[in-house]
Amino acid sequence: MITKGTSFYIQKDARNALKRQDLSQVGLSEIIGTKKTTLNRYMTDSPTPLESIAQIAAVLDDGIFNQQMANLVFKVMPVMESDTFSQDPHVLEFLANKEEAEREQHQLEALYILSKRKEKMTREDKRALTRFAAEFLDEMLIEAKLVLSILDRADMTFSKLISQRVHFWIQEGYLTRKDDF
Repeated sequence: MITKGTSFYIQKDARNALKRQDLSQVGLSEIIGTKKTTLNRYMTDSPTPLESIAQIAAVLDDGIFNQQMANLVFKVMPVMESDTFSQDPHVLEFLANKEEAEREQHQLEALYILSKRKEKMTREDKRALTRFAAEFLDEMLIEAKLVLSILDRADMTFSKLISQRVHFWIQEGYLTRKDDF
């Protein structure tokens, strides 16, 4: 659980996001309403409070930065940065296909296990299901990186695209309307 008062070092990620968004530290400090010296400390040598990270992320609206902060703070969906693989969408598509093929090999085994009654599942069955879910998660991470790469080329942010798609997701039944809760 993240508690109030928690702070994190975000210097490199925040500076890179500022560059991607073509925004200066001074401009960011004015938008979020913090002193220039305070923001400069966050960008150089001091930990940044969680509340300030949330403000910075909201203003920057940078998919990569938001993903990095979600991973840093909540340990979810790590950013797939690498010196080995290019950020090219074609390479990411290849990796997505590779992950999908590996997952398909385990899909039949998982479907067989899922057909069992829960109380009849063995530890090995549960481990196999966990492996299958992990491989599916790997594929989802590659797909997410692919989407972010494509959106970057289209000058669109992840959060803007999500807000545009919510109506479709509700219509298709992937999500429910707020009044249905």
